[in-house]
Formats: sequence, structure tokens, C-alpha cells
Amino acid sequence: IAAGDVDGGLAVFVDTLEGAGTWPRLPAMVKQNLRDNAMTLIGQVRDNRPPFSKADAEAIKMPTLFILGARTKGLLPKVLHALAAHVPYSKTAVIPNATHPMFEQAPQKFSEIVLDFLAS
Repeated sequence: IAAGDVDGGLAVFVDTLEGAGTWPRLPAMVKQNLRDNAMTLIGQVRDNRPPFSKADAEAIKMPTLFILGARTKGLLPKVLHALAAHVPYSKTAVIPNATHPMFEQAPQKFSEIVLDFLAS
């Protein structure tokens, strides 16, 4: 992305999250949204944040909602479950037949889960 191959960089990023060959199958509108935000990935790589520890998770005292698309691949589900196990007052919801961009794939279900959480 930084070298100017935005689509090539996004293909690597998306295929890492969603599985090989996902980028070519994405709808044009989704690809354009990712292109519009591609430069933010460079900042995330350079972010150099300190590791988030178990103690950091345990220190969160605000009710927290973790939402996962059931078909999300890679490390994201493991990170979500590790955080949820250690954040007090947390709730986890899983959206069936969805991957990481579950808010695009199942917007009604995503919204229902968020609204129910906010109402509780």
C-alpha cells in the first residue's frame, strides 16, 4: 500500500482475514470502501503500541460487548475470546454465517445485538 499498490496490499490484508481468494470476489462497493481507508493500515502497522496485557483487560470496568462473525478466520476469534474471558462485565455475541465485516454482511442482526446490549 505504501509503495502505491493499494489493491495488491488490500488483497493480502483481506485474504489474510477472510481466506485466500477473497479480494477478487468482493463487491465493487466493498473494495472501494477498503481503498478509501487503505492508508489507515499503514498507520496501524507503525503504531508501535505496547502489548495489551491480561491486567489491562481485567482493569476494564465498563460493560463491554464483543461481537464476532462465526466464520471469521485467523487470530481475531482467539483474541476476542481471550479478551472476553478477562474483561469483567463483558458479553460475547456471535453472528452466524458472517465473517469480520459482520456489520455489512448481517446489518440487521448486528444492530439488534448492539441495541439489546445498550438497552441492558
